Amino acid sequence: MARIARKRKKPKSIHVSHESAKPSRKVPPVACQMRMEFELRECQRRLRDLLDFAPDATFAVDLDGRVTLWNKAMERMTGRKARDMMGKGNHEYAIPFYGKRRPGIIELLLKPEKRFERTYSNFRRTREGITAEIFFPGLRGRETYLWLIARPLYSPKGRVVGAIEGLRDITEHKKAQAALKASEEKYHSLVDHSLQGIVIAYGPAPRLVYANPAIARMVGYTTRELTGLSPLQLVGLIHPEDRKKFFELFDARLAGKRVNPHHTVRVIRKGGRTIWLDITSNLISYEGKTALQGTFIDVTEQKMAEDALGESEETFRSVIEASHDLIMLTQVDGIVTYLSPACRQVIGWKPESLVGTRPDIVHPEDAARVRAGIGQAQLGKSGVDMQYRIITQDGRIRWVSHSWSPLQLPGKLKMVASVVQDITERRKTEEGLIRQKEQIEELSKMRERFMADITHELKTPLSVILLNLEMARKLEPRSQKKQLQECFELMWRNSMRLSRSVDQIMQLTKLESVDVSAVRFRISNMMCMVCNEYLPLAKSKGIEFEMNGPPIEMKGNQHLLAMAVSNLVSNALKFTSAGKVSVKWAESGGNVVISVSDTGIGVRRESQRKIFDKFFKEDHDAPGSGIGLAISSEIIGRMGGRMEFDSVPGKGSTFRIIIPKEVRK
Repeated sequence: MARIARKRKKPKSIHVSHESAKPSRKVPPVACQMRMEFELRECQRRLRDLLDFAPDATFAVDLDGRVTLWNKAMERMTGRKARDMMGKGNHEYAIPFYGKRRPGIIELLLKPEKRFERTYSNFRRTREGITAEIFFPGLRGRETYLWLIARPLYSPKGRVVGAIEGLRDITEHKKAQAALKASEEKYHSLVDHSLQGIVIAYGPAPRLVYANPAIARMVGYTTRELTGLSPLQLVGLIHPEDRKKFFELFDARLAGKRVNPHHTVRVIRKGGRTIWLDITSNLISYEGKTALQGTFIDVTEQKMAEDALGESEETFRSVIEASHDLIMLTQVDGIVTYLSPACRQVIGWKPESLVGTRPDIVHPEDAARVRAGIGQAQLGKSGVDMQYRIITQDGRIRWVSHSWSPLQLPGKLKMVASVVQDITERRKTEEGLIRQKEQIEELSKMRERFMADITHELKTPLSVILLNLEMARKLEPRSQKKQLQECFELMWRNSMRLSRSVDQIMQLTKLESVDVSAVRFRISNMMCMVCNEYLPLAKSKGIEFEMNGPPIEMKGNQHLLAMAVSNLVSNALKFTSAGKVSVKWAESGGNVVISVSDTGIGVRRESQRKIFDKFFKEDHDAPGSGIGLAISSEIIGRMGGRMEFDSVPGKGSTFRIIIPKEVRK
């Protein structure tokens, strides 16, 4: 918020030089003071106009709590018009939000009250003012989060005369935060509930900073006990015969050396029993420090099965068949030898359809990457979380996460064991968050472009008005009456242009919040309503004006469609000085076709590709803001239709709207 300067220097005398060779004369102090007061009022008026059309809801109160400003965004947020709020006191502004009269932060800025301050979250008071957040469960029928900011208002002499408050709807931002938090919690839950043991360790003296429940179960400790073990106690968990090699690999991985991340080690459980764990380690950054993430698979049973594979097969099957993840065994040549019962649930195929085959179920776009991963498995290398798409037996597409580990006999790869998880929902969540981020970025860019267009469109006629106003001030009313009249004519024309531009810009800004599929209505009734508005104009210009079409019903937003048609009719009459304007409608292939034809000046060929661009006009001096066709095109596009046109320069144009009879959201 711009703050008016507290101190002002005494104005110096102003000398005005005339165009003639006459000596300059001193302007009286009273005239100078009047000029300064006029400029101050103009500045205040422009500031109020800027606040009134600001995108954020804004209002202000004086020291008695009476409303002195209630902008357009505030009207849209609360449903209360400025005319009904201006001058109201006794906490009237609070009723649309809180349902009762109570101080808001705008008054807490001037009169602090702790019991009301505690009703806000992130409440902060600084020398400049107050910021806070608040949640309203039913603001105009929906849950709404608002970010609030309040600042004092000062008189030209630096005295506090009131306060101003801005309100920004941050509901979507809060929802995005909640979605991100839920996603993070879901990922943590996946790790915590993984069947594979996972730890994160610092070095060089080994210290566990994280251990999931699976690894705790493997070694017989609780997760708290594991993370509380000293380096010496952690060393004692490794079997004495494996200890030296294990910690050599541990140190090498922490140092960033290229060593095999996969190896097998014996671990001593709590109670003294020895188990075999298959480990895959990755170098990561955890809380700003270099660390190792280890993934553990208990391969004790597999190790024991190397001596008696046949005897332990049933035990092995009973364990993996209880898993919600798909467990798969494949030969070195890629032939599937076993699929757990979760096969249908995870990848949408019956196990008997794939066992004994080399399954060709990978999505074509991912096939090359999967073949490369399988090649690594055939070389005896493990893989973790390779994500790709598969095609189910009924033709649907699912995302899976595939991790594998080789099962080896001494010096020979026996087969490959895989764990396949269905991650379709997780991928949808991730893609949704990415799309949301892209939409937010695109909206930000659109707003920047829109503000640039608005500035250009409003500045041009305003500059003409100010220039002619300055010229008019210097003209002698009696002797230069004609020139004065021309100045007033130009100011009037550009004022009307400015007014129309503001009206159309307001229409354009409202499009985003309008429901395009509203009610069923008759096209003929709507067309009569639109055309009747332009009959007087057509009659005054001596233009033949006709409309014709069959009785057709359609479902959509009648107000938006009428706005689009109205812009076309307005342009047809505007650029036709003699002849005929015709409005017709018909039904074609499930669509409604509305055409507006004229015998006017037409559109030059070099301009036709830009005809639907915002603020484009062939003749810059022509009336209008240049966004009428852009508004119509935007409306029809949002309703699932399209616009076409034919034009012959000097002979006329025909614009067509082609829109579905049943408009869907």
